[in-house]
Amino acid sequence: MNGSFTPFAPATSGASQVNGRSFSLKICSQPAANQAFAPFKPVAGLPAHGAAAPAITLQREGDRIKRITIQCGCGQVIELECLY
Repeated sequence: MNGSFTPFAPATSGASQVNGRSFSLKICSQPAANQAFAPFKPVAGLPAHGAAAPAITLQREGDRIKRITIQCGCGQVIELECLY
């Protein structure tokens, strides 16, 4: 091990300092392994999954795609600019 190694959790307990910054480590218990599966419940007012397929539009400039527009079934629009 080289001299520049800094351990994540030093041997001392409580708050510690590494490279001039203080931190503390908290260990949380794991949730119970026997939790029952709970399916996702759709939010009221939004279409259910698969209600409408997204619409994808490509804006071309010659052989290259300049912009990709994605319109979700819920109406949200995402535009992706393509830079080459």
